[in-house]
Amino acid sequence: RNEDEWEPPNFFADRQIVLVAVEQNWEVLLKANEECWEDMQIVLAAVRQNWRVLDGAPKAWAHVVWSSPEVVLSAIQQDQEPVTRMNSRLWTNIEIVRAVAKQDWRLLLQTSGQAASQAWSDREVVHSAVKQDWMTVERMDSSLWQDKQIVLDAVNLNCKALEYCPKEHQRF
Repeated sequence: RNEDEWEPPNFFADRQIVLVAVEQNWEVLLKANEECWEDMQIVLAAVRQNWRVLDGAPKAWAHVVWSSPEVVLSAIQQDQEPVTRMNSRLWTNIEIVRAVAKQDWRLLLQTSGQAASQAWSDREVVHSAVKQDWMTVERMDSSLWQDKQIVLDAVNLNCKALEYCPKEHQRF
C-alpha cells in the first residue's frame, strides 16, 4: 500500500460513534462491526429499544449476550420469549426471576432445585404469580401465608385459596 493513500475512517467500528447511533436507533448495531457486540453498553442500548436485536448477534457473541443479566433482564421486561433463550444459570438471578414472574408465572415451572426454592420464597415473585393464578399459593413458601396482601389477592380471585393455608397459619 502506498503511504500517501488515504483510508476513510470506519465509523461502524468506532465505539463512541456506534453507541451514540445505537442510542437513537437499535438497528445500527446490526450494521456495526462484530466487535461492537463485545461492548455490553452498546448491546444494552439496542436491547432497551427492541430485544429482537439479539436475533442478529453474531454466533461468536450469542452466548455472551444471552448470559448477560442486564441484557436478558431488559429483554424479558419486553417479552416472555427471551426466557427460552437465556443462559439457564440466570435462573439464580432474582431480578430476572421477578421479571419472568410478571410476564407469566408458568415460566417459573422451568426452574428447579435452589432456583425454584428461591423463587417461591420471594414475596415479589409470589405476589406476581398469585395475581395471575390463585392456585400458585400451593407452590409458595409457607411463610408467605403471613403476607396479608398475597392472601388477599389469592382470595379475591377465589376463596378456595384459604383451603391451601397450612395449619400453622390458621388461627380460629
